[in-house]
Parts: sequence; C-alpha cells; structure tokens
Amino acid sequence: MKYILFTISIIFITNSYGQVYTTQNAHSHNDYEQIIPFELAYNENFGSIEADIHLVNGLLLVGHDKKDLLPNKNLENLYLKPLNDHFNLNRKLQLLIDIKTEPIATIKQLLNILEKYPLLINDTNLKFVLTGNLPPEDAFINYPKYIWFDGRVNKSYTPTQLSKIALISEDFFKIVSLKKDWMKDSVSLNNIHKAVNETHLLGKPIRFWSTPDNETTWDFLIHNKVDFINTDKITLLADFLDLYNKNQKLLPYNRIIQSAGTVIRYGKPSLENHALDVASLTNNKLVVIQERYGFFIVNIEENKIIDHFYFNDYPKYANYMTVFSGITTIVYKGKEYILFSAVNGKKANVIIVEWNGSIKNISDIVIQNDFVSNNPLPNQIIVSKENNQYFLYTVLNGSNELIKIDFANKNIIWRARTGVAPFGLALASNKIFVTNWAGKEVTDTSKTTAGVPWGLAYTDSLTGATNNGTVSVFNFLGKKINEIFVGLHPNAILSNTNLNCVYVSNGSSDEISVIDTHKEKVINTINVNILNKKLQGSTPNAIAISEDKSKLYISNGIDNAIFVYDLKNKKRLGLIPTEAYPAGLLIKNNKLIVANLESEGSNVVDVLKKARSIHNQLASISIIPIPNYKQLNTYTVKVLQQNLLNRLDQWSLKTRENAKPLPIPERVGEPSVFKHVVYIIKENKTYDQVFGDIPMANGDSSLCVFGNFITPNTHALAKQYGLMDNYYASGKSSAEGHQWTDAGMVSDYVEKNVRAWLRSYPHRQADALVYNKAGFIWNHALSYGKSVKVYGEACETEYNKSFTWKDLYSQYLQNKKPSWYNTTTIDNLLPIIHPTFPDCDNINFSDQQRAILFMEDWKRLEEKDSIPNLMVLSLPNDHTAGTSPGFPTPNAMVADNDLALGKIVETISKSKSWDSTVIFVTEDDSQGGWDHISAYRTVGLVISPFSKASLVKTSYNQVSMLRTIEQILGLPPMNIVDATSRLMTDCFVNEKINKSFSALPNNVPLDQMNPSLNTLTGKAKKYAVLSKYEVFDKVDSGEDELMNQIIWFYSKGNKSYPTLHQLK
Repeated sequence: MKYILFTISIIFITNSYGQVYTTQNAHSHNDYEQIIPFELAYNENFGSIEADIHLVNGLLLVGHDKKDLLPNKNLENLYLKPLNDHFNLNRKLQLLIDIKTEPIATIKQLLNILEKYPLLINDTNLKFVLTGNLPPEDAFINYPKYIWFDGRVNKSYTPTQLSKIALISEDFFKIVSLKKDWMKDSVSLNNIHKAVNETHLLGKPIRFWSTPDNETTWDFLIHNKVDFINTDKITLLADFLDLYNKNQKLLPYNRIIQSAGTVIRYGKPSLENHALDVASLTNNKLVVIQERYGFFIVNIEENKIIDHFYFNDYPKYANYMTVFSGITTIVYKGKEYILFSAVNGKKANVIIVEWNGSIKNISDIVIQNDFVSNNPLPNQIIVSKENNQYFLYTVLNGSNELIKIDFANKNIIWRARTGVAPFGLALASNKIFVTNWAGKEVTDTSKTTAGVPWGLAYTDSLTGATNNGTVSVFNFLGKKINEIFVGLHPNAILSNTNLNCVYVSNGSSDEISVIDTHKEKVINTINVNILNKKLQGSTPNAIAISEDKSKLYISNGIDNAIFVYDLKNKKRLGLIPTEAYPAGLLIKNNKLIVANLESEGSNVVDVLKKARSIHNQLASISIIPIPNYKQLNTYTVKVLQQNLLNRLDQWSLKTRENAKPLPIPERVGEPSVFKHVVYIIKENKTYDQVFGDIPMANGDSSLCVFGNFITPNTHALAKQYGLMDNYYASGKSSAEGHQWTDAGMVSDYVEKNVRAWLRSYPHRQADALVYNKAGFIWNHALSYGKSVKVYGEACETEYNKSFTWKDLYSQYLQNKKPSWYNTTTIDNLLPIIHPTFPDCDNINFSDQQRAILFMEDWKRLEEKDSIPNLMVLSLPNDHTAGTSPGFPTPNAMVADNDLALGKIVETISKSKSWDSTVIFVTEDDSQGGWDHISAYRTVGLVISPFSKASLVKTSYNQVSMLRTIEQILGLPPMNIVDATSRLMTDCFVNEKINKSFSALPNNVPLDQMNPSLNTLTGKAKKYAVLSKYEVFDKVDSGEDELMNQIIWFYSKGNKSYPTLHQLK
C-alpha cells in the first residue's frame, strides 16, 4: 500500500560527500545474518544493504560461507521479492551483492533472475552494485545499465570504467597501519584522509569494511566524511544517526523534532511549562504568549522575552492556571489590555491586564459556576464592538455555555446553552459560531452514551470515544439558531470575511470543515492528515490565515508541523517543522509565531546530580519567516523525514504464503510463534530508580531507590530474559501514560489539559472526551477477531470504602472471595473485563490480590483451552502511598508489586501455554523519580521462551511495545504513531532458549507499615502528614513532585535531593 503524501518525494537528502548524515549513509554489512534480513535495515531507511551470493546448482544462495547455505535462503526470497513488494520509486537504495563464486557464470545467472523484476531494474533510485569476485574492469561496460560495480582504493580506472563504478570500498585495516590505537597514529589518519579525498575527487562515495562497530568509530567516520558507515548493529547505528545532529531531538514516541526559524525557550525550570496560545499586541514587534502559569511578552524582531506575568507573583492569583487557549487583546479608551481565562479549584475568572510597555492594573471578571460542573472553565475570548460598545464573548467549556459580557461594567448580559464542552468561537455574518468538542448535548438516552466530566456525550459503542462534533450558531441576543455537524473533536475556529466562511479544525478526524456562514452548512472538508487520512493522528488544533487570505496555516500537533493549504487552488502545499505539538498560531510581520505546547519535552537537568525528572520542562515558541515555495519544499521533506514515514511499508505489505512462524512476524498477518500476549502495565518508575544498581548497564546507582533487594524478581527477570536500558515512556503522567500504553497516542483533549487536568485526570479511562477515534488496543484486537480479556484497566472497582489496606489484605490472607465488582463506561469492554480484579487507580488493594485473581483465571482458562489472544493487566502498587500512615512503606509496596509480577510470570512460564506466550511489562510513565539519561527512561521487560536474554541497547518506547503486540497478533496499526514505530526485534531470537521462571521471595515484609504520626518528628512527620493528605488511596491523586521528595527522603534520608540549576 503506497501513499501520495505531497508532490515532493520522500527522499532523505544527503550530500554526496557525507556532510549531512542520516540512515541513508548507513550500510548493513552481512545483512543476511540479521534476525530479519533486509526488512530491519530497510525499515530504518538504510541507504545500502549487503548480500553475499553463491551460485549453487542454478540457485543464488545467500550466506558468508558454504556451510551457511540453505536452498530457501536465496537472493530472491531474502531480497528481490521483498524489494519488489516494497517498490517505491522515491526510495534511494543500493543493494551491494558480494559475489563469492566464479564471477562470469554467477553474474549471468544474476542477470537472468533480475530480468524477472522489471520494476526494480528500471528504478533509477535503486542500484545493484556488484563486489567480491568481479570480471575484468574493461568488461564492466558490457553489463546492463542497472548493474554497477564496487571499486577499490588506490586502484586506477579509466573514465569508461569509472562510469560503471557506484562506490569505492576498502578493508579498513588495509588503510590503517595499526589495529590498536589507530586513531592516535598519524600515518593511519593520513592514509584515511588520502583515501577519502582521492575517492571524492573521482566523484564517488567511499565505504570501509571491517571498521570497529562502535559509536567512537562511527563518529570518526562521519567527521572524516566517509559516505557509508559499515555496521552489523542496525538499530544502534540508526539511533546514533538520529541523535548525531545535536539540533535534533528524538521524542519518546517515534518523532524527531528540529524547528524551522528561531526557537525561544522560557519558563521556570522547577515547573512543567507549556506554551498554549499566542495573540498580537499593537506594537508591531510584540506578541503575548499564553502559557500554563501566566503569559510572556516576546519581541519577535529581536527574538527575546521582554516581560512576563506569573500568577504566583500576585497573592490574589496564587495557584491559578490558564485554561486551554484563547488569549486576546483589546484597545479600550486608549489603553491596551490582555485578556485570558484562568481557574483555581472552583474559581473561574477572565483576567484583565493592562499593557503599556509594562504590566499594570490587574483586574478580573468572576465567572459564576452553574453548580453542575466543578468549574465553568471559560476558554476562548472574542472582543466585539457593537454600536460603539465593547463586549466580550467567551465559551464556558465546563458548563456547556456561551456568555456575553459588557466590557465597560464587567456584567454578564446573557448565558446560552451550547453543545458539549465548547472550545472555540468566531464572529461572522452577524452570528456567533461555537465549536463543541463532544457535539450535541444528549437528549436521546436510547443511543449509546458515556460519561464526560459533568454530563454525558454520545459515543461510539466500540471504542467509547465521542462520535460527533458540532458547531453551534447563535445570534447576538443569545438565541441558538442552528447546530452544524462537523468532524470529531472540533477545536479551533477562524473566520474568513472575504469568503463568508469559517474554518473549523477537527482534532480527532484530521480535517478542516469549511462552513458557509450565510447558509450555515459545511461546504467543503479539507484533509490535513499527513498520510491523506489512511490513519488518524495528525491532530489539527489551531488555524491562521495569510494576510492576503490565500493560504491556511494549520497546527498539526502530532506531526509537529504546520500544514499549509492553498485556498484558491484547493491543494496542499507543504509542511513546516516546529517543536513538539504546535498549538496556538499567529501570523505577524510575515512570520509564523507558533506556541509549541510540548516544546522539546522534559528537558531540564540537575547539574549536581546530572539527573532529570519528568515534570521539569521549559516551554518554547518558534518564530518562522513565511517560507517561499522552494523553502517550503525543503521543509516538507524534512517533516516527512522527522515523522519517520519510511517505516510505513513494514505494515502494508501483503502476507506471504508458507511464511515461517517467528517471534515477531515480518509482515502483518504472517504467523507468530506466540498465540497469547500478556500486557502488564505498572505505575510510575524511572529506569535508574529500579535498575540503577545493575553494573552491566547504563544506570546510576546514586539514583537507585528500589534496587535488587527490594525488587529481586524484576532484577531476576531482566537477567534471565533480557534487560533494556534504552526503553522510554512516551508521556509524563498516568493521565497521558495510559493513553500511550492503551491507544498508542494521546488526543488533543489530553494535550490541552496537560499538567492542569482541568476536566479530568483520565488514567482510568472514564472520560469519553479523552479517547482517539480508533480507540484502544482491546477494541482493535476484537475488531480483528482476537479474543481479549482486561484486568483492572479502564474500569472502576466498587467496594466498601470503609475498608482500609489492612482490612483488604487480611481478607486476602484469609482467602476470602472478593466482595467488590468492576464497572466501566465503555460498553464494548463490559463482557471482557474481569469482574473483580481491582482497578488500576486503587492502591488500597494489595497486588497479591491482583496476582491471585489473575493466576486463578489463567489456570481456569487453560483447562478449557481458552486463554485469550490478548490479556491486558494492571499492577499499580509500585506507585506506593508514600509514607502515609495506614499504608505499607514504599519498600513494602514496591516489594508487593515485584512479588506479584514474579508469581504471575512463574504461573505462565510453568504452564503448558508457555511456549506460545509472550509477556510485555511496562511502567505507564516515569514520573516517579529521577534518571540520569532521560526523564522518560523507564522499566520495560519482554519475557518469553524466545527472549534474547542479554542487554538490549536499542531505543524502544511504549508505542514500540504496543506496535510489536499488534504485529504478533496480526493487527495493522491503530494510528499514525504506532504505524511509524520500530518493532522490538532486538529483544528476541528465532529459537527457543529460555526456560521457566521461579519467583523469588520478598525481602521486605509486605505488611511492613508506615509509622503512625504520633511516633514521628521533624521532616519524617512532615512528609507523613503530606502523604496522608496528598496521596490518599489513589494513583497520582497528590502532587507528584512532592511524592518524589517523599520517596527520596524515605530511601535516602538527608542526602541532597536533586534541585534544578540548568537547562541542558
């Protein structure tokens, strides 16, 4: 399946002399020895792949030596057929064919075979380059134009011979004079420089074989302009090249960011800062940026911040946060004001700040609650001048209202009902147009509905997600005169008075609805999906229009790009790269001002500890000159590269008959050795917190708080089945984390709520507004005929709340049957949720209770030969309750979680289904502490009879894990993010090597309780009190930074807690 993305080819641009390095500069040496030949290197966009061939009885067999040869491992099966299936005219690749047998006969047979593939031999971007045993150089010219040859260093060639040579290769240790310390040897270095320079003078690229295969050598080769880097470590070299450009950053969900223009970073390092929206000031050089804790004034000509407003600098507004977006400005009676919405608990205000070169005269308008919602949540504000009077219109996202305010006396004139969760508004044709995230208000309860904060919404019965979006139309008297259906999750809205229309961005259906404001109906739909809507995920969420009204600029959040659309010719023009999740958007002085909601992710480092924590993030904006056509083409190619779209082919290939079962099938629908996947989701730990004490890996023992003594099973599992020290959570909290683990991406709703969680904290999956169009891994599997069972995820346990942890643990020790039950808001989940397995948000239950319920169920299902294909399981107690009295100590709760995991793995591994089962374990996020590599790095395990049982340094993340689960189960991707994920191939071998696991006993008593308050003094008492009133019995119910401090003090005592000093 091929996609026409833009008219621009997706070709990675590389300088012929290696100045700009990507995986197009990578060469897969002896590729046939990889666990998945060809596909692994191809999916990483390698520019060169090597296959050794032997002519044996008319077959071209692939292998290094004769002893390695097998009839089915031939050039056609391993390389030519896959190449033909992948056929892509825009893909540059050289297949380096090393001839191991007599050249004339071997090449003759090679030509016979290649002639069967006309698509390949006529593709000018594909080169078949012969090396090894070659015919005389004078004979090169006699071979077809699609055949090229590999030359050698220090060998002379005629112009005719050179015309058939594609590259020059040489044995590295034939060039360097020393095998050790060659980097310090001047003769060796001179020889390398000479070889490279002379090859480049011939206009040819150069490659060395037998180079040391490590980062130091790769860096050396790049620095010395060697064009192709030889490797047997495909994914490690790919990771290295992705990060080699220090201006680029690899996000933990398969995206690379490097913004066009100038990036300004700002905020307090101790906070999680997010830029949300942008508005213009009357000064031609200035804009105001709305961010979570106030706003910043930016000079866009000098690219600097000149002033800021923080709520906490003003006692009246301490602890306030801004809402989703909607900042604006007004000039009233000769004074300029900045207007924006903010909330604190149940308080809601429109804040008014006078601006006259500095901040002054701060006032507000109180927005009264409707007593149904927790907070009315005022959002976008529009200023309207009517009969020489100024009025404000604002939507109330929490109470489903539109209000009109007299700016002179600050009184609310009228309130009118909208649809569910109104977000944006625009004035056009003497009407008010309001976007509603969840569409029409519920009036027909016979249809499928589900809860959203403070009400109901119509939902999809399969996914549980909202199933409609609308635009409400009002007159200036507050009367609703129409409701127009648009796409899913309509957010931003912008008027174009020249064309009498408004544009509505639909975040969950990747389209812009164009509404005729006179006729009040949709007259056009603009597809802004980067893949032309083959998979959802681009997530448009803000709109700007060019000054001449000819082009639309749309913030595509997940694409990390601005989508450009030609209104006159009705065609997509290109993409402009930004930082992570572009949101608010403004055009001023022929520049795009972009509020990057996620900046470059959590990016603050403690200098002393050299460590990072997940909620320390600086915000950013991009200031980008409007590009011309040529520059836009270049930007577009860059965005397509940074979205790793080269990986799409891996799931769109046709299934082959008689494919051999593998741990991870090469193609969707081909057989796996696994019939059952158990997917275990834990809570909130960094890699260093747990595995920092493992000497063989990249850990920091000074940051380890739950090492081997506390987590013997987790450590033993990593030792027996493989340790990943480069595995990342994709989000920063459980509210984000459970979307990444369950759905493979976050929605615009989640991003707009991030850190403030104004409507809900959706880790339990009980808010229909949160979900993406495709839903979750369980409904995805069900849709493809797979059997599924869910344990504790996406449900809520109803139980007697008077029971304490001790009460419930006592019931477990007494073998009492559960007296509780689970509920869910997702209709499709009801039949497949375990009825009594405690939910993921409840640490009042011991994980031993969860383990015993799962193990009993496993044995019961196995007796009936009915173990589901997919089992999703929550084990949350490694979150801990801090030092709250009435709960076990942090060590005990983590030990409880560790023992539960060990018991579950033992039960599965000693069952008859072990050979056909794989267990994936992940934390939902990494917000539990500090890590010296990345704030996102966390604990992940891949447990099976086919697990590699060694250190895996390849970079993987939660979406990689989810995509691998899909591939094993024969499922296509759900969305644009998991479609571009790397399969976790390096975690497996193709032969069974691993035996069963025996759980290790806990070293810490599981009922080791936190001391009571009356036994404590000083800091210990302070943290116990805070734990009691902040943590309660739920996951993430308190302040997470405070929880980190509590855990640090509990584990480390008075050792200095990491503090934030510097941006890295």
